Amino acid sequence: MIRFGAHVVLVLRYLLAEEIKDTFREKLMTVGDRILHMYSLFLFSKHHEELVGIYASQLASHRCIDLFVHMMELRLNSSVHVKYKIFLSAMEYLPFSQGDDSKGSFEEIIERLLSRSRETKAGKFDETSDVVEQHRLQSLQKALVVQWLCFTPPSTITDVKDISAKLLMRALIHREFALISMWRVPAMPIGAHELLSFLAEPLKQLSETPDTFEDYVSENLKEFQD
Repeated sequence: MIRFGAHVVLVLRYLLAEEIKDTFREKLMTVGDRILHMYSLFLFSKHHEELVGIYASQLASHRCIDLFVHMMELRLNSSVHVKYKIFLSAMEYLPFSQGDDSKGSFEEIIERLLSRSRETKAGKFDETSDVVEQHRLQSLQKALVVQWLCFTPPSTITDVKDISAKLLMRALIHREFALISMWRVPAMPIGAHELLSFLAEPLKQLSETPDTFEDYVSENLKEFQD
């Protein structure tokens, strides 16, 4: 039933957009967003992450961003395959950069994720564990967030090389949070090690196509190769 409702919403928005009066359009957007949001969560709960973007992309900007951030945080410790399905769903159906205030973008989702990863979530860890172990686990969580930036964008999207470069540059900038954890927890720098392993593939691609990246990115590459 909810699937039927979601499809009705899409049809009304696409086919009748020009004919709907302003008062009815506002109601359609509000009610329609609720239906699309519910169906997106339903697909997510059934592990059809690759389909979520079709419906989430039609949500108001803030709802779309909130939904993807929610899904990405819930799947943070999932397999690479599952996380990549969410990544592809966002990349294929959302604009990469913000251009339309009514549409959520991939960059806005990532910025929200990275911002939230910097927050210290004291209640998330066992109070009986020592401070060193808590720092170790926090650094790992930060590294797992950066992994979203290390996936390879689908070749079917526009400006795929530029987008790949932007993702890698953002990952290299954010890497400092995990590397700092290496100094605080020298015995078990798990976050830094995980992050460096995530960066291996995009850095390899960078070395193969250096002409597509800015000079300062190449400097970061040399730092990791040393």
